[in-house]
Amino acid sequence: HGISKLSDLKLASVESLKADPAVQLTQEEARILSESAVKAFTRKMMNNTNRLLGQHEEKAHLIFISHYKVEAGSTAALMQEAIARILEDDPLSIAKDMEAPVFLDTEDLRDLNDLKRHVLLSHNIVFLLTRGVLTRPWCLLELVTAIRSGAYILPVLVEEPSTAFEFPDEAYYERLRAGQALDEACAKFLASEGVDLLELEQTLRQVFRRIALPFSPHKTAKVRRAELGDLLKECRLRRRVLHGGEESSAGRSIEDAEVPYGSRR
Repeated sequence: HGISKLSDLKLASVESLKADPAVQLTQEEARILSESAVKAFTRKMMNNTNRLLGQHEEKAHLIFISHYKVEAGSTAALMQEAIARILEDDPLSIAKDMEAPVFLDTEDLRDLNDLKRHVLLSHNIVFLLTRGVLTRPWCLLELVTAIRSGAYILPVLVEEPSTAFEFPDEAYYERLRAGQALDEACAKFLASEGVDLLELEQTLRQVFRRIALPFSPHKTAKVRRAELGDLLKECRLRRRVLHGGEESSAGRSIEDAEVPYGSRR
């Protein structure tokens, strides 16, 4: 059934295993392999990975810009440069300890594991809203990976008429559940990464509970700087707090929690 190591533990493989009449599972084994248990295990492993990665703050990113390159490649590059300049001008910025405070896939990464690693290293995911972004498999996977790992997602509406974004409504979610909102290749890609349509719907609903902030690439530099200043005010940092679990140097364990970016200044 294709399950030989932990990374193979995906819902499709588990369901295939459970449906095989030649496989007899005990009640406890069936519970462990239930959909909710597999998802909970996956989330726990990603959270643990994220905490371990967070121990090396210089490798972290304050912001990961998720975008559809065809529609927002130049906008994302403009945003990256402008945010980096704002952070450099702030002598108290925590981002000064980071090698790459604003991450942008400018070199067209094609290693999926590397891309997900950068998502896991990021405190905030800035999701640029353009017309076709919800049809792009890698963008959708970045969102799901971010939600699973506890990153803070900030939807940003690109104020550009030629790529005007349409916010998902109930009709959209109905089409999504029916398998009509994504093309076959996109749906297969997400399924191969253990993302089903229900989890994708839950992810999108969570993302769009937040009010999208504007970014106007064709307005003046002063206006753009003000918009990005508002964006930075909404950013969060994952802070280490003492809790029960993995031992810290103080004899207690550490866990991530969200704090406003500005509170560390």
